[in-house]
Amino acid sequence: MLRGISFYSPATILGAIQYLIQMKLFFSYFLLLVIMFTTACIDVGKNDKVPDGKKLSNSKSTNKNTISFQNESRKSIFYGLYSPNEISKMLEGGKIQYKPETFLPVDNASQFTSSSKIAMNLGIYGADFSITKMFDDPEEAIRYMGAISELSEKLGIPAIVLESSALRMEQNIGNIDSISNIATGIFATSTEFLLETGRESALSLIIMGGWIEGMYQALNMFETDSIPDPQMVEMIIEQKYALNFLLTFLKNQYEDPDVAYYYRLLEVLADHFGSLEIYYNPGDVEVDTTKQVIITNWNRFDYSISAIDKIYQIVTGIRSIVVET
Repeated sequence: MLRGISFYSPATILGAIQYLIQMKLFFSYFLLLVIMFTTACIDVGKNDKVPDGKKLSNSKSTNKNTISFQNESRKSIFYGLYSPNEISKMLEGGKIQYKPETFLPVDNASQFTSSSKIAMNLGIYGADFSITKMFDDPEEAIRYMGAISELSEKLGIPAIVLESSALRMEQNIGNIDSISNIATGIFATSTEFLLETGRESALSLIIMGGWIEGMYQALNMFETDSIPDPQMVEMIIEQKYALNFLLTFLKNQYEDPDVAYYYRLLEVLADHFGSLEIYYNPGDVEVDTTKQVIITNWNRFDYSISAIDKIYQIVTGIRSIVVET
């Protein structure tokens, strides 16, 4: 184990990513941290021109069509990846509406037959389930649990595990927390199974599907007819770090043609994320590699509505390819 860096056992999908990094992929993980630090240093350099304490609020520049806002309190920015069934954590704190009509219909689950489509859409269903839990909708949660179970079975997850989960769901209908615990168990079991059978590519595609769906749902909740909610903008811009992490994970499975194809699509998305900026004060950035957070007392976000719209178009395009049957 590397000094100063802690890794978790592969009990969840996020833990599995960290486990794979520890066992096989440290070089790429180290490279990711270098990229992240380099980006932060560039941002810090640009921020030297901004006087400390200057109130930028949520204002629009007539020269660059750029909206800027800043935070002046201590905060942590998560730069890692959530398990699909925890994707709602991306949305916490923002002004969002519940739009289940934008979820992937559960009836589509039976139409996915290739292993890559099954894996990616398992991630999508996991993300949609997570949002139903966030809005305390046990009826929809049960329906999406059914889709998760169906695709998990197609991946070859032992039937006895899924049958046990189905029985527990029947006994806990209406208890959203219990249903969530069951979903966590299914994803943990699926992760361990995929690792044990050497199917890391499928695992990476599950992660990708969950992240794409989280971004798709967040951007669907994003109102651009006026200056948007700063917390929602923060959440979207901060995903540039998660995207870098995801690309690093996928790159290690690049020999798989399906992974390589989606990696290239996400590279296009990453190029457009480059126009969304996060600035830090010099000397005011800590990185906790255990919790995967950047800690700062001040930062500024610069973005344009057109850049957010373009990212939405690309995310929507990638999702449409993923869910195509």
